[in-house]
Amino acid sequence: TSSSSSSISGRLNATPTGSDVRVQLSTGAGATLLSGWASRIGNITSLLPSAGQTGTVVTIRGSLLQAGDTLSWVSLNGVNATILWTNVTNTSIVVVAQSPAGSASNSSGPVVIVTTSGAIVRSESNWTFTPPARITLVSPASGQHATSVQITGDNLLAGGRDD
Repeated sequence: TSSSSSSISGRLNATPTGSDVRVQLSTGAGATLLSGWASRIGNITSLLPSAGQTGTVVTIRGSLLQAGDTLSWVSLNGVNATILWTNVTNTSIVVVAQSPAGSASNSSGPVVIVTTSGAIVRSESNWTFTPPARITLVSPASGQHATSVQITGDNLLAGGRDD
């Protein structure tokens, strides 16, 4: 919070419909602007996919995801993601999952969007980091161009689907 005789800055807490803005001075004097501020509440409606590993491209959809501000950062399960794209209607953000610290792999947590104004949108559903994919066998081990092969391993779909 900062202030001068003509300006005060800080964070407002308000109901979803809006609020009166009131300044209360230590002397007891104050000023009120009725319905002076309207709260815009963002909402995440879907995460596609809802699970994946490092490098997974995730599309976040909802309403008022940026509330007209510039994105500061987006995190998936507590790990900052790389922002690839946002749309002008504040309804989609595309990010790339980054490497979680050791124990975060195979864990779930919310998606959090933070704008430069400090506004926060948090998902109700979680995003899950899956363990990294691991290839253990390619059979046959050699062949000509267009040879059909079988790839065996762990977590090969890494939260994705076989479409």
